[in-house]
Amino acid sequence: MSSQQCVTVTIREKPKPNIVVESITVSKTEAYIGETVTVKAVVKNIGNASGSANVALLIDGVRKAGEYLTLDAGEEDTVTWNITFSATGSFKVCAEVE
Repeated sequence: MSSQQCVTVTIREKPKPNIVVESITVSKTEAYIGETVTVKAVVKNIGNASGSANVALLIDGVRKAGEYLTLDAGEEDTVTWNITFSATGSFKVCAEVE
């Protein structure tokens, strides 16, 4: 005669942060050389755990500034940069989670 008792163990993935740039805006889309343009990026943690990330400001693909954020699950924050251009032309302005 044998005796046995059992339990079920459920294994799940550990909660993870997922920090994303939700939007980016600029104070003006046209400016003169030397004028300040304010860039704002709304960053949100759409994951289910707290996390940290660097948010970079890119001008034509080149990193010009960054901000380190820690966000709880579901939390959002706004990163603000003030930039001044020293040359004429059209520039692609982006915010990216690194």
